[in-house]
Amino acid sequence: MLGTSQRSSERSFSFEGRTYPYTLVISKRKTTALSVSHKGVRVHTNRKAKLKDIQTFVESKASFILKHLKRIEQDQQKPETRAYSFQDGETFWYSGKPYTLCLKKGTPKKIVLQKEDLVVTALNFDPKIIRPLVLAWYFAEADRIFRERLVLCLKTFKKYSSVQPTLVIKLFKGKWGHMTKKRVMALNVRLILGEPKHWDSVIYHELAHIKHFNHSPAFHDFLEKLYPNHRKLQKETHQFLKNCGNPFIME
Repeated sequence: MLGTSQRSSERSFSFEGRTYPYTLVISKRKTTALSVSHKGVRVHTNRKAKLKDIQTFVESKASFILKHLKRIEQDQQKPETRAYSFQDGETFWYSGKPYTLCLKKGTPKKIVLQKEDLVVTALNFDPKIIRPLVLAWYFAEADRIFRERLVLCLKTFKKYSSVQPTLVIKLFKGKWGHMTKKRVMALNVRLILGEPKHWDSVIYHELAHIKHFNHSPAFHDFLEKLYPNHRKLQKETHQFLKNCGNPFIME
């Protein structure tokens, strides 16, 4: 909260065709300073400072501001690390729905979905045995489903490019997807825990990198055209998967 000797106003600056908001805070301080945090951009100055000079100051710091906003965005998107124990009765997520792990003694080793249960058949219920079975199943399902999903997304993307990327499934610690310059799209296997709209959000994000291999304003404009409301879904995807935890690490 601002003190009685401070007042603030919402302003904006333009850079490379895009507009970015910032909060101007005027107080008794002697100098002008700028800060960037998860709460946004704030400029602190004094009552004698002219708005024209403040605006020039902010615009001169545009590269600095965007660099730090990008870093904050990336930090907010890092997957969480809550572990699973792979015990009977534990909840596992798949395609946006919760399933109860049901361990069934028998052969051969297999995993099937039965109504609201994830049924794992094995002779030994040691987590060291169950864990690789479940993770292998997750990888296989992600590979199968994401390939089907990519085909659907490419039907929209073909209006802008005929490039068809190669798909690989990986386990990333700090991101949900990645596109290489050789047009290899890598998707985080953990996405399989989420809903189809979460898969599409990441797939379209990576497809957009075929046209713009960066996170420039042009990239975000193109992604918005390719997949409207992607920013909202991006945040929702991260929050949803964060709440699902991470079955790829053990307690």
